[in-house]
Order: sequence, then C-alpha cells, then structure tokens
Amino acid sequence: MNEVIFSKMFQESQNKKEVVKGYPKTRYLYNDLVNYNSDYFIGITGLRGIGKTILLLQLFDKKKDAIYFSADSIYLSKYSLYDILKFLIKKEYKNIFIDEIAYKENWQQHLKNIYDEEKVKIYFTSSSSLNILKGADLSRRVLLYELKQASLREYINIMYDKNIEPIKQEDLLDNKKRKTLVNNYSIYYDYYTDYCKFGGFLYNKSKDISEFYKSIDNIFKKIIYSDISNLRSINPKVETDIYNILYLLSTSAPFEMSYSNLSKSINGVSRNTIVAIIADLEKINILKQLRSCNSGYPLIRTDPKIFLNLPFRYFFNHTLNKNPNLGSLREDFFVYLSNAECYIKTGKEKSADFMINNKVFEVGGENKKNKQKADYLVVDSLACDGNKIPLFLFGFLY
Repeated sequence: MNEVIFSKMFQESQNKKEVVKGYPKTRYLYNDLVNYNSDYFIGITGLRGIGKTILLLQLFDKKKDAIYFSADSIYLSKYSLYDILKFLIKKEYKNIFIDEIAYKENWQQHLKNIYDEEKVKIYFTSSSSLNILKGADLSRRVLLYELKQASLREYINIMYDKNIEPIKQEDLLDNKKRKTLVNNYSIYYDYYTDYCKFGGFLYNKSKDISEFYKSIDNIFKKIIYSDISNLRSINPKVETDIYNILYLLSTSAPFEMSYSNLSKSINGVSRNTIVAIIADLEKINILKQLRSCNSGYPLIRTDPKIFLNLPFRYFFNHTLNKNPNLGSLREDFFVYLSNAECYIKTGKEKSADFMINNKVFEVGGENKKNKQKADYLVVDSLACDGNKIPLFLFGFLY
C-alpha cells in the first residue's frame, strides 16, 4: 500500500465523519461498546441492512487516533488486509474500523497475526458470524456482538425522533406497574402495525412499502449468494428451494409447518435437506427455531416451531398480494422481541404458549381466552386487566 491509496482512505474516513452526523440516534449496542476497554478486537455481526455500518461509524466518530475503511473498496482490492493494517499501524493509528471485513481473503488469519504482533484496537463488521467461524481461531482474540433488528422502541426513536426509554421485563409482569406502562406508552400503540411491515430495517421514510420491499428483495438475494453460499453451493435449484420454504412458512398459520410438512409440500426436497436449509437461515437470522419445553426423548422427537424475523412474513405475502396470518405475525413479534426460551406443546393441541423464566405466556388477539391457564395472556390490544399484557409493550424491552 502507498501514500496515494492512503490519501483516498483518509478522505473516505473524513467523509464518513460528516455522514454520521446525520444519524444522532444510536442503537442499543452503542452504549455497551463506546467506552469498552479491552485488549480484544470487537466484531459486530447481524442481518444485512439493520444498521451495522452506522453503528461502526458512530463508534469511530468518538475515538481518537482512528481511521475507517470498507474492505470492499475497489481501490483496496489488490492489497491484503494484513498489509493494509501494517501500513495504518505505522501511521500510528490506534483504533481501526473495518466495514464488511469478510470481503478480504484470508482475513481471519491476517487479523490473528495482527493481534499477535501489534498493539492496536480493531473494530469490524461482518454480515454473518459464519464467516468468523471459518479459518484461523479468533476465539481468544475477538469478542463478537450480534446487532439484533431494531426494536419497536428503537424504530420509533430513530424514525420519528423520539426519546423513549426501554421497559424492564419484570415491570411488565407486575400488574400495578403494567397499568402505569400502558398509560405512558399507549400513544405508541398505533406504530405496531407499521413496525411489523418494515421490521428492524431503518428504512428511508420517503419510500413507499413497494419500494421498500424491492430493497428487501435485493438484500435477500445478497444473503443467499453471499452468506448462505458460505455454507452450501448455491444453484437455481437451491435458490428455488429456499424461496419455496420461506413462502410456505410466511403464508402458514401458527404451527402449521413442520419439517415433514414442508418436505411433503416441496417436490424433490427431503426432510433432511429442509432441516439443513432452515438451520442455515437461522444462522443468518432470517428465522428462529424454538424447541419444545419438553425434556429428554419427547424433546428430541418434537419438531421445533419456526418463526420469521420481521418484516419477512409481510414481505413474502406482499409479493403474493396476500395479507399475513395475524396469529403467526403476533408470534413472530413476541418471539423475536421477548427472547422466548421455548414453546409448550401439550398432546395433540396446537398450543402457542411460550416459556420465559419459568413463566408461561399465551399470545393471541384482543378476545383471546386463556384456555391453557397461562401465567400471562399477551393480547393484541391495550387491555391490561388481570393477567393480560399488551403485546406491543414487548417491543420496548431494548
């Protein structure tokens, strides 16, 4: 690397400092990382498009002796990550911020060598933690942080310039405190529907829903050909299988689609292949699987429940000119924003009960009855009488 290339990098770095001024609101991970003092390198992973780059730039903006570059920059294509970092360290940069580090070949080994040879702090992003698991062992050198999709609270704060404080989960379970929370947060209830359509992607408000979903489609294709391709060979057949699985999941009612049902519905795809593809999609956070709360043999014999990250259920239904199943949508929201641990299945009943800290939660619509006698009934309304908790409040936990 030479001074001409460095001048381009320096100018890009300075330009980014100006860009980040337009993003005054921060995500939940920012406070954890901005004053973090450790010898470890910091890696930020997460679904494409949810704000990793902005978070990285906000951290960069607060550090002295710092420089930023994107690993996919064309002018850096012929230089190895090791050579770039060595050059910057000679320039006496103490904090180096690298976006999309996985674009650099053998980056894990080069990062390992720099850690062992130099005293420098490196922050980087990667769209998939799977890339970090390959190659050199970074377990004793890198701390990984997953940036989850923006919560409903973050979505409102960032998109509508609010300063809403998070809710403690234990306060949601306290009847008296819950009533106070409903009184204070009810003004945000109407944001719930739009949030389910747009999810944790902090989109440009000037875009309509169709334009936004076009950008989601582009992101999804990158996920298939960049992230999933690190796990398996991608060809038109595999791509079609992935889309078919997601279409079936997105249009299904709660617990309608098991591994076996998906396999029966898609010609030429075995149950084992279904299991493998769903595992891949879970690793990159397109969906989440919850195991049964059973133990022992019943746990192994029971298929997990599958939930789609927001806004993918709406996205796939939109391409079919359909509306998503509201029951499934409520469960997606609850599972992703509450960190539910497992689901409860009793006999042949299609139970939608979830377990969190040994408490049972039943999720449903405004008129949902508590037939399973759950500890808490989570309802899609503002009702908070008895053991009812308004579903939308789980969007304010982080």
